[in-house]
Amino acid sequence: VGDAVEVYLPSVLTQEIGCDLQLTEAKQGILSVVFYSFYAAGSFTSGWFANRIGRKKTIIISISLAFLVSILTALCHDFYLLLISRAFTGLLVGSNCAITYVYW
Repeated sequence: VGDAVEVYLPSVLTQEIGCDLQLTEAKQGILSVVFYSFYAAGSFTSGWFANRIGRKKTIIISISLAFLVSILTALCHDFYLLLISRAFTGLLVGSNCAITYVYW
């Protein structure tokens, strides 16, 4: 459920986020592109980490870090900080999704 909120809710709230931060439509699109690009990268790289330290540890680390980065995302007041936090969120949520499907 938490991963779905991280993936889909910002897409629904793009207009409100753009209004709050005074973002152009191009910058709003960049936020989505960065998130999904890093989501894909996290899906590919998570297997390497899972093989090195174990799936369970990788899942715990990715969920914990995704939680912390999500809090940072909620506190962002600048476009570039939001861009960086969405990139890390995508990376962590993507790795979590890829490993969880294999683990269960």
